[in-house]
Amino acid sequence: MNGPVLYGQGRTERPNQIPICNHTSDKGQKRGTPSNLLTMVLMVWLLPSCEHKELCYDHPHNGYVEVRFDWTEAPEANPEGMVVYFYPTDGRNSYRRFDLIGMGGGIVALPAGSYMVLSYNNDTEGLLFSGTNKAETHHFYTREGDILEPVYGNSYGSRSTDLPRPSGSSDERVVISPDQIWGDTLGTVEVILEDTVTIRLRPWEMTCTYNYEVKHVGNLGHMTAVCGTISGLSGEYYPCTGELGTEGVTVPFGGGAEGDSTLIGSFQTFGNMEKKGLADQMVFYVWMDDGSKYAYGTTGSEKYDVTQQVDTAPDPHHVHIVIDGLELPEVIPPESGFTPSVDDWDEVEQDISL
Repeated sequence: MNGPVLYGQGRTERPNQIPICNHTSDKGQKRGTPSNLLTMVLMVWLLPSCEHKELCYDHPHNGYVEVRFDWTEAPEANPEGMVVYFYPTDGRNSYRRFDLIGMGGGIVALPAGSYMVLSYNNDTEGLLFSGTNKAETHHFYTREGDILEPVYGNSYGSRSTDLPRPSGSSDERVVISPDQIWGDTLGTVEVILEDTVTIRLRPWEMTCTYNYEVKHVGNLGHMTAVCGTISGLSGEYYPCTGELGTEGVTVPFGGGAEGDSTLIGSFQTFGNMEKKGLADQMVFYVWMDDGSKYAYGTTGSEKYDVTQQVDTAPDPHHVHIVIDGLELPEVIPPESGFTPSVDDWDEVEQDISL
């Protein structure tokens, strides 16, 4: 035997050996005596019986996939990293997940077989995931939020239990806007034993960006804060099938003044529920510098229904909403002694032309 047989975990062992005699025995025998010669003959006879076998530690045998990302479809994307899921096409639930740093890609190892591939950026904060054990059930969603969260943040709990909301959507859950997601899928890739296959993914914007502007806003100089909501949006997105969830939700958003008479804002969504026939209604909640607060778009003709603008947008992933005309009230001077309650919201009845 030419040396120790190596086992896993760094363990080394030798088979039982016939001991070579000492320099002297109890009887004072020296090297070269008949006893020593007999021992050597026995060793020569036994050595051929030691059979050296190659050990394999690499089961299950793997193939390799070089993942490359082509950002042609999203040139402005800047994710910190990408996650890649490999789903066996034979229906097994033993999917593999790999997190790759940066935007370039990398090489991954996985058992030989046929896989469906899903990839998207892994640097999101508010995005949640469910059904990840199968490609067709893998979907995104977001946590429940508060209508006034864009102004107060999420550390104060719910502030809007009794806040005015549009009729017809007051029962919708309020959920936060998703992070921006770039991703791509690949129908089938064959991973070959001990070979390398290269796949190229072209991430695109899986979420939708909604920008809005409200033009010709009167008394904007007295506004101190603003936020809003839009109803009738989807609360889930299934990236492998491109389908939206079945529940309509309301999403809060922030905003601010641009110049002397324009309100602007931007937020991400999974898309609207056009196929479900749900209306996309916007509401604006405005704080003035005298402490008064007003809600626009909650009742009657002041429902800011932007469904048509969303449904007919040239690019459903980049929707630009325009509302023309919003007259904020003239504030009451502080010396008048009027101090509105922090819980009182005035619903303003005012038409807005689209």
